[in-house]
Amino acid sequence: MPELPEVEAAKRLMERGCVGKRIERVVAAKDDKVFEDASPDDVRRALEGRRVVAAHRKGKYLWLELDNPDGLWPLLHFGMTGGIVVQNMGATKYKRIHLASNPDEWPPRFTKLELDLEGGAKVAFVDVRRFGRVKLLANPSAQEPLSKLGFDVLDELPPLEQFIAAVRKRVARAPGLKIKALLLDQEFCSGIGNWVGDEVLYQARIHPEQSAASLGDSALAALRESIRSVVTQAVELEADVDRFPPEWLFHHRWNSRKPGSINGHKIEFVTVGSRTSAFVPALQKLQGPRTGAAKKKKTASDSEEEEEEEEEEEEEEEEEEEEEE
Repeated sequence: MPELPEVEAAKRLMERGCVGKRIERVVAAKDDKVFEDASPDDVRRALEGRRVVAAHRKGKYLWLELDNPDGLWPLLHFGMTGGIVVQNMGATKYKRIHLASNPDEWPPRFTKLELDLEGGAKVAFVDVRRFGRVKLLANPSAQEPLSKLGFDVLDELPPLEQFIAAVRKRVARAPGLKIKALLLDQEFCSGIGNWVGDEVLYQARIHPEQSAASLGDSALAALRESIRSVVTQAVELEADVDRFPPEWLFHHRWNSRKPGSINGHKIEFVTVGSRTSAFVPALQKLQGPRTGAAKKKKTASDSEEEEEEEEEEEEEEEEEEEEEE
C-alpha cells in the first residue's frame, strides 16, 4: 500500500509536471467506488480550464490547489495500488506494481482520471485495484479527512519533548495500546503504514506488540529518530525501493508464508491492530508482560484499510505460489 514516501514522490512529480499549467482537458472514469459523490461531468466542470497553483500532501493524501480559491479541488488517496503517471516524466513506484509498464501506451491501463495540460503535458491517476479515492472539496486541508489527521511524520514531526508528550497523552486514553497500532493511527501521526511502521520499529529495536505506555523516554527518543531517519531516507530516494539501503528490513518482509532472515536473524510475523507485522525477535525483544490493545471504535476508514490489507496479503500469497511453481 502506498505510504508517505510514495505519495510524497507523487507530489513532487506533480510539481514538476503540472504546477503553473492550465488544465485543458479532463477525462474521468465512471466509477462510483473511486469517485466519491462526483460524476465524470462534476469532475470535468471543477477542473477544466483551471490552472494548477500547487501540489500538496499530508500523510497519505495528495491534492492539487487550483486558481479558484472558492472552488473545488481534487483530493486523492492512493488506496492500495493507486498512483500518478506523468507522460515522459515518471510514475509512482511500488515494489510489485508498475503503473506505466508500457511507455508507449497512453492513457495507461487502469486510468481513472486523465488531465491534459497546456504545453502538451499529460497526467493520469491510475488505480489497478480500485481502492483509491478521488474527492472534490473546497479547501481540502480544512475538511475531513485532512482536518482529523495527526502530525505529518515528514513535515511536522515534533521536537523530542513534544513527541514524548504527545505519546503520553495518547496512551493515557488507551493504556494497553501497542506501539505498532499507535504508529498506524493516522489521527495520532499521519503517513506511516505497514512497511514504514515495521521498518521504524526494526531500526529502533522495539517489538511491534510492546505497550506504548511502557516505553521510557530513551526508547521514545530512539523511536522518533527512527521515524525521522526512515521517512527522510525513503523520500530522498524518491520511494524507489531498489535504492533503499540493503540493510533495511523492507527487502525481507514480504513473504509471511516463508519467513526469511536478515543478517542471520529470523524474521517472524504477528498481527497487531488487524495488520500483519514483520519483526526480528532476536533484536526486537518484548519487554514486560504482553498487554492487549485497548479497543477503539472502528471507523469506515479503518474497515477499508483492513480490507486493503487482506487483499494485499492474498495477492502476496498468490505470487508466492506462482514462484513455488
